[in-house]
Amino acid sequence: MHDSNGATTSLWQDIQPPISANGQQAPDMTVDVCIVGAGISGLSVAYMLSQAGKKVVVLDDDPIGGTMTSRTTAHLFSALDDRFYKLERLFGETGSQLAAESHTRAIDKIEEIVLHENIDCEFKRVDGYLFSHTTQDSHELDKELEAAQRAGFTDAQKVDFPPQQPQLGPAICFPRQGQFQPLAYVAGLAKAIQAKGGLLYDGTHVSKVQDDASEPYVETSHGSTIKASQIVIATNSPMHSAEFSIKQAQYMTYAIGLRIPPESYLPTLYWDTAHNYHYIRCASSKQGHDDILIVGGEDHKVGHDTNTDEHFAALEQWTRQHFPFVQEKVYEWSGEVIEPMDALGYIGLTPRQKSVYMITADSGHGMTHATIGGLLITDLILGRENPWAELYDPSRRTLHPQSIGSMLKEDITANLAYADYLTPASIKSPDELSNGQGAIMQDGLRKIAVYKDEQGEVHKCSAVCTHWKGLVRWNDAEKTWDCPVHGSRFNACGKLIQGPANKDLDPVE
Repeated sequence: MHDSNGATTSLWQDIQPPISANGQQAPDMTVDVCIVGAGISGLSVAYMLSQAGKKVVVLDDDPIGGTMTSRTTAHLFSALDDRFYKLERLFGETGSQLAAESHTRAIDKIEEIVLHENIDCEFKRVDGYLFSHTTQDSHELDKELEAAQRAGFTDAQKVDFPPQQPQLGPAICFPRQGQFQPLAYVAGLAKAIQAKGGLLYDGTHVSKVQDDASEPYVETSHGSTIKASQIVIATNSPMHSAEFSIKQAQYMTYAIGLRIPPESYLPTLYWDTAHNYHYIRCASSKQGHDDILIVGGEDHKVGHDTNTDEHFAALEQWTRQHFPFVQEKVYEWSGEVIEPMDALGYIGLTPRQKSVYMITADSGHGMTHATIGGLLITDLILGRENPWAELYDPSRRTLHPQSIGSMLKEDITANLAYADYLTPASIKSPDELSNGQGAIMQDGLRKIAVYKDEQGEVHKCSAVCTHWKGLVRWNDAEKTWDCPVHGSRFNACGKLIQGPANKDLDPVE
């Protein structure tokens, strides 16, 4: 399975057959709940609502599971990477406990669904280890262990080093974390949704979301209208509410897969204390069982580093230094994660709207965050109490100086990207491009995004992002146009991949 989200192919895309939809271009219809976005978030909501007897439809312009869900590394861990001592500062000890509880419950729920639906997705419980960025300094581990135990991880403990990996040094062990094959899990969700009468449509782009008092609806770009009592926006970055462009930031993250010898790596999750931290797990390829080591990291803001290939090289160098038994690299891919201003995602009713819900800002915990979204939004729609509703409320006001400072820093960095309007274009003619390359060209007062494909045909579109008019930059590793202002991404020919933009780049004759 492969889609238009970039030139690289993840392990999951390589091994998972396409997931069947009910069709393309959804027709006019009326349902209980319309869900926009067919990744793990949208399908988790659809699954839980369909189990509760609701008539649901899921819409996406990409294949089912074909967006960022296909580009995750699929860690299932409740030991949050933003640190529990930080969550205590932002939300208090009770908030930290609720965050731990919600992600723990999410892993349990995934396990329940896997067993109930008999989904063959290689789900397994594994221990997770947070290890020190430098083996000499483990003071942060001590501080985090105390906060994690206050959050409810009474069985977490510090060890001199993880099993079989003494080179990693001191670490905190968090028992009963998890891992799985994400697209196989999503395929199981899709099958179960359809068995309950739910409908899945790919090839359907939602152009408008209307929170109408009498009958909310969405309009598609091909002209159909879907009416629903409730609408859920599960598009990773929301395209229906402008304020979240300044309340969260979108980051590129990179992953590589390397072959490993048999029994060289005990199935375990790892992540370190570095600022741009690394995260590690094993997985099965087509050839064997747990024969691929997946390592991720090297995060940076979308569009803020055009030398993207260097990040794969740096990741491989770090991996060979810390896991010297690895063999040849066989996969490399990248994806997006969305960082909220205060460490926790936004799940719930969209601010100032009555019938439109949202799931966004997973902070790198996309699999558990999506499942929390399914549990929480199902409770909200069914009118049930949920202990996490206030914690994840998109309307919450976090006034902690650390959160405000983080938001200001991200917004200043985003606005500085508008200086691209004042910089010279990188080429004067498409003739300067090699096949498979893209660059910005000046055409009078306009800046044009020019791509020369592998056959030498030239494709042109406006370089102005259709969200807040930033100028896109070329991502050479993925062959995409990335906006450095708020993280929208487009394929080489200008087709929208990732919001908050909701339209393709404008064509140029």
